[in-house]
Amino acid sequence: MEIIISIVALVVSLSSLGWQAITWRKQHEQERLNQNIALLAEIKMKLAEMPEAFRFHGISEEDMKEHNITEKELAYLVANFMAGQVYYETIDNNPNEPFGENDYRAQICKTEAFRKAWPLVKKILDDTSYRQKVEKTVVRYQNS
Repeated sequence: MEIIISIVALVVSLSSLGWQAITWRKQHEQERLNQNIALLAEIKMKLAEMPEAFRFHGISEEDMKEHNITEKELAYLVANFMAGQVYYETIDNNPNEPFGENDYRAQICKTEAFRKAWPLVKKILDDTSYRQKVEKTVVRYQNS
């Protein structure tokens, strides 16, 4: 009987160790992803200092004039929404729904100026569930 208890204890201990390793790895990967997104947001803010780099994202000066947005405003919006991506991709329980009515980013999406600039912002953000969440919010306000 003692051998069985010892074997069960060993199996439980090894399972616990394996679970800890898996959990640590997932947390480490998430931390690296969050750090990467934060760094990318900082880099995107540099676009305001070097607006010529927007061309690497397929955005021209004419596009900005057409959408009535300055380089600094576009860089701000991109950095702002990239910073939000860290939160929403790790904590949001409802990525397939638009932002709540009182959400900070919903307030931005409500503005006509943002909705007009959204096609340009969208070009710079990665196609993720977060970007789709923003898109759904923009569409909700365009249709209201």
